[in-house]
Amino acid sequence: MAATGGHWIKSAKGSLDFRPAGGQPQRERITEFAAHDAALIEGTRRHGKEMGYIIFADGTVSKEVTGGQSSISTAKLRQVTGLQSTEGGVFTHTHPAHKEVPSTLSPADIAFAAYHNLAEIRAVALTASGKVKIYSMKRGPKGWPSPSEIKYDHKHFTRQLNARARAVGMGDAEWYKAHEVYWQEYAKAWGLTYEEHWQ
Repeated sequence: MAATGGHWIKSAKGSLDFRPAGGQPQRERITEFAAHDAALIEGTRRHGKEMGYIIFADGTVSKEVTGGQSSISTAKLRQVTGLQSTEGGVFTHTHPAHKEVPSTLSPADIAFAAYHNLAEIRAVALTASGKVKIYSMKRGPKGWPSPSEIKYDHKHFTRQLNARARAVGMGDAEWYKAHEVYWQEYAKAWGLTYEEHWQ
């Protein structure tokens, strides 16, 4: 993270707080990711591949990892995490620009967060015109649904969405917005926290 002159600590509730040297903890803000996100955005724009990094529960930050055009393999992630546990950490990765509409978190993203019991997973989504939208899902007080439930539920939703798209037609904007609404409702149902905003 960009903050200096202190260190990151994990709060009792699982969030990351920055404790300035000689000061009280400050609640971590989304903008605190800006310096690391900027490096990912630049790299992804250059080569069109997903990139990511992990902020571990102890506040340390992994090296950046570069994956393929639509995913980062577990083997690649292991190269930057080593033996350090990802539990309670925050994983941020990019979604390269394929269309003008940004792409929200995927079921594989959320299932990854659940499998590793992350505190949060973030997607930095780029659009074809260069805009950036940030998506985030945070673990709830009761934890995550199981990875299999996440994938099953989303598969059911996708079947319904595909049937609707075939019946009435659906443009890219409506298609991607439906996925954003799905994660909003899913978060409410499971006690998770879903956020999105344009940078």
